[in-house]
Amino acid sequence: MTMKYPFVEDTLGKKLQIGSGLSVDCMTCRRHADLNIQALVDRLGEDYGCLHWDLIRVLFCQPCRDAGRPDRNISFTSHPKTPGQRRSD
Repeated sequence: MTMKYPFVEDTLGKKLQIGSGLSVDCMTCRRHADLNIQALVDRLGEDYGCLHWDLIRVLFCQPCRDAGRPDRNISFTSHPKTPGQRRSD
């Protein structure tokens, strides 16, 4: 992959290509999960956005939904590769 600057990691395909991670936290019940980027790409397509307002439309907290609590009170954290991780590839 050739890097174009400024690089914007705004789609699931770019996130998968770079190898960075994504996690989600529920602000209601305090659950945490690391997301499988490949599974998201398979489900939503590699051109689907990976920013908060893109993902909030399709992801929710199942335990909160089952309990009747607000299920979209979630936040996302991007986990970029560190320079040490990039060298090991």
